[in-house]
Amino acid sequence: MPHDQARQVGTDISPEMDRLAKQAGDDDVIIGPVQECLPRMSEKFDHIMYHQAINFLNTYEVSLVLARYFMLAQNTKVLDYWGR
Repeated sequence: MPHDQARQVGTDISPEMDRLAKQAGDDDVIIGPVQECLPRMSEKFDHIMYHQAINFLNTYEVSLVLARYFMLAQNTKVLDYWGR
């Protein structure tokens, strides 16, 4: 997709983040736990950035989310993990 047609999609567990993320430039926000939302997504993405939500997942969920994360990202993958 050309950069002038790019879409920015976010996920968050807070419905309030829908409004805030759209104010910040996201085109769409999927509300719900990432470990439930990500497996249901079928859209491929050029770039995926994953920030800190991994801190809230158990070992099984981390494996599930990261596996799906690598399936959906076609080019760049950025994992930002700050530790527990």
